[in-house]
Amino acid sequence: MIQLSRWPCDLSPGLHPRLVEILRGRVQVSRIVYISCNAESMAEDIAKLGTSTEELADDFIPTRAVAVDSFPQTIHVEVIALVERASRVPDRTEAAPVQAEEAGTPEPR
Repeated sequence: MIQLSRWPCDLSPGLHPRLVEILRGRVQVSRIVYISCNAESMAEDIAKLGTSTEELADDFIPTRAVAVDSFPQTIHVEVIALVERASRVPDRTEAAPVQAEEAGTPEPR
């Protein structure tokens, strides 16, 4: 049995299309921590995870990302991204005006 909360995937480059399909179809998977040494393939995979042809699909959206310089003498970096189901991420567009008012900054018009 696969423990969905921790499922390491070491596939290069990028995720296999079948794995993307499986991850999208498992409602138990609410977030994915994606670690990659190839930012380009990561971006493509995250786009695939977040783009559905189904009208009521709960797509994945990137919520955080950071580059880690594991090899400082090279131009190589690792990228770590947190991707979560859209239904689990608060709508930040509604919170933005409240935050601007609290900070004492006028809202853009």
